[in-house]
Amino acid sequence: MMEKKVCAFVYNNCKNDARVLKEAKTLANAGYQMRIIALLDKDTVPYEQRDGFEIIRVEKNPIHYRILKAIRYPFWLVKLVVLKIMGVLFQLYERIIIGKTNKTKGEDSDECLKTKLRQHQQSIKSKGLNGYYRHHWKHRKTILFLLLALTGWALPLFLVAGIIGIVFRTIYEGIRKALLVFHKPLCYYDFRSNCLKIVKKEPADFYHGHDLHALPAAVAAWRKTGGKVIYDSHELYTEISVLTPLERKVYRWYEKNIVPKVDGVITVNESIAEELSKRYQIKKPVVLMNCPVTVGEIDHTSGNLLKEKAGITENKPIILYQGAFHPNRGLQNLVKSAQYIDEAIIVFMGWGKLEEELKALVVDGGLEDKVKLIGPVPQHEVLNYTKGADVGAIPYQFIGLNNYYTSPNKLFDYINTEVAVVGSDFPELKRFIEGYEIGKTFNPESPQSIADAINYVIADPSRLQQMKENTKKAAIIYNWEEESKKLLNLYKELQNGIVV
Repeated sequence: MMEKKVCAFVYNNCKNDARVLKEAKTLANAGYQMRIIALLDKDTVPYEQRDGFEIIRVEKNPIHYRILKAIRYPFWLVKLVVLKIMGVLFQLYERIIIGKTNKTKGEDSDECLKTKLRQHQQSIKSKGLNGYYRHHWKHRKTILFLLLALTGWALPLFLVAGIIGIVFRTIYEGIRKALLVFHKPLCYYDFRSNCLKIVKKEPADFYHGHDLHALPAAVAAWRKTGGKVIYDSHELYTEISVLTPLERKVYRWYEKNIVPKVDGVITVNESIAEELSKRYQIKKPVVLMNCPVTVGEIDHTSGNLLKEKAGITENKPIILYQGAFHPNRGLQNLVKSAQYIDEAIIVFMGWGKLEEELKALVVDGGLEDKVKLIGPVPQHEVLNYTKGADVGAIPYQFIGLNNYYTSPNKLFDYINTEVAVVGSDFPELKRFIEGYEIGKTFNPESPQSIADAINYVIADPSRLQQMKENTKKAAIIYNWEEESKKLLNLYKELQNGIVV
């Protein structure tokens, strides 16, 4: 039988998107001809082959980028011509000035005048007239050379060029701000258009849209060439905190109109599946959790890499937070909780915009012995570091339904490395932490509540050990080797014409 072709779309560079890459590898290993279309950036190449599938990356060059570039180019050309004319004039002025200057020794000699004049000419070219004035106004000789350099036709030329520059910048900034209002939709449309160019040349049997911003490309390809379309909702996208009210309305309208028409829907946990089903009156989506690949990934013979990297010598329980240092993840409260924790060390393993703030909190609170921040580790090594912890923390804060329904990758990393878990008292975290008795939940807004949960877990060594043992029961079910079967089953049903 001829191989079925799958074309997936993802609106990032697809370099480290674990979910997208795992799904692609699973489908490729199952005999599907797999292709991913992603975004090209400075860290990636246009074409890549890995693990039995290909990644084609398209350049991000939406129409408003091209418009702004087209506007800038003529001005740049005019500026170049003006600078060339200025260069010729400066050479003439140099000869005139030097020719009319008596050759005297010392500071006012020909060579000294020539050198100074060239310096000021170059300064005018690089700083512009306004910058030149601001930089050199206090120096009497500078003004003299400026007046000499701007005699004759050069002065009007400078004035006209300056006025044109001011007018151009004002108009350009106005156009730029107006176009940037539509920045996101124009970028998504550009991605959609570039994807269609590729799909038209080589259509697929399945189009797999990863998240809402890549779904329009999958739907457009489906409508253009036929086949089946699958929506893979990595989160409750219409509820993410960074959306403006207008963006939220537009995305909700689009999702409401498109999702009921697609052939299959996948999402990351039960809560989001139920929410999507209720909102759009669709059959409950397939739940494909972000579980790690465990076969061959965990080296059980290695020592405690986490402890070594953090420079910990004490024999104390280690509380680990791994992942990005982003706002609204409760990281500041986790640092503050350290002052209430009896005998443990909190380790932050990752990176992000809050790193300096977290370091300052540690120093200000005198918590250097209780809190350690270490950098990220390679993706393929994460689990080997995670297994060095005793307890994994997930202190996400409530900022909307998307965060409230969270079931982050780190939850399954902890479970699959036999690490007990403490997390926010949110539905999906409670489902695992309390359902499998692998830890305790807390109020993420309260450092004291976070500390109480950690103290409860580590206070009794036998209880902590039992929680670690309980993670094994969950790990038997929640690993990629098991989860991937759901993905393959969905594709098999769609291939056989079964409505899902």
